[in-house]
Amino acid sequence: RRALSKITWTVVANSKNQISAVAADIVLTDLVASNVSSVPTVSSQEFNIEYVAASFDMSYGVNAKAYGNAVNMSRSGNPGYITGLPLLGATRDYAAGETDTMTARVPGMEVIGSATDGTCPNVTRSGLDTQTINFGQDMMTGCMLTLTKEELATMCDGTDTSPYITLNERVLASTGKSLYVPTFLNITDTHVGMFGNADPLDTTQWLELDIGTTDEGTWDEATMTCSPMITSLNYKFLVAYVGSVDNPQAKVISASASYGREPVVFSAEGGEGVTQNVMLSTTVSFITYKGTESKAYAPPAPPILFTMPYDVFYPFSINSAAGTRVSYVVVALLVTLTSAALLVQAD
Repeated sequence: RRALSKITWTVVANSKNQISAVAADIVLTDLVASNVSSVPTVSSQEFNIEYVAASFDMSYGVNAKAYGNAVNMSRSGNPGYITGLPLLGATRDYAAGETDTMTARVPGMEVIGSATDGTCPNVTRSGLDTQTINFGQDMMTGCMLTLTKEELATMCDGTDTSPYITLNERVLASTGKSLYVPTFLNITDTHVGMFGNADPLDTTQWLELDIGTTDEGTWDEATMTCSPMITSLNYKFLVAYVGSVDNPQAKVISASASYGREPVVFSAEGGEGVTQNVMLSTTVSFITYKGTESKAYAPPAPPILFTMPYDVFYPFSINSAAGTRVSYVVVALLVTLTSAALLVQAD
């Protein structure tokens, strides 16, 4: 009982390259003995170590590239991704100038989860329940948002007056357009790591997340309809295996996110204060690019009859207009004479 299954060491360092704290997260489990005495009981163990930076103020013009420990990072492969480990995500500060680096999310990209009863988390809390996106594993998560008619109308007016609506700063930075989305479907990461060991201090190792355009919804009081309303967030990652055929490495070559919209009608009956549930969902899909697969190649078979250059019998020439039979006779005669000459020289 209580056998060691997993241990994760977390080492915290400050800007002076000093270790300020060390913590260990230990997971224990119970093992069941084998029913066969000759078969041993086997259990896998996992050991990890993570290096994180202590709270460090980067607002004083400190170049993050000079202090690598000031940037949190994690690895999900070296170099290619390992299936089941977190997909690396980060946010880029384009206004940083020479100090331009990635602020990596540790351990990786996350999506908003749900409470145990399936409802959306309380937005007034300091933190929302999240789920980590693991590389190579498709997933779908969502929650049920309970709204009154007035709250649904406020969510559809294109402003952030509703507590359930957030300005998507990612879309604002890339397109200059103000897009208000449900808080539970907001996109905060701007980039994903191409490989599992993407370095936050090297922006070329990260792939920008492409976000599709979307239209704003409008509220129709007569039909009590918000059309179209953002109800889903869909991530798609294109994966290719590159490098040696014997040891291919998983690489993310394309990353996109798009919002799904649909008309939402408030159909609940009753007096003032009656509520209706609205389903919000997030999907993650990993698509493998098939163009990198190795294929067996067999060269074409050699011809049965050999060929000769057209001028092999120079200075003699064959006139095709004289007839095919005469040409064959001339060729046969020349071949015979050549063979006889070679035999004479050999003797």
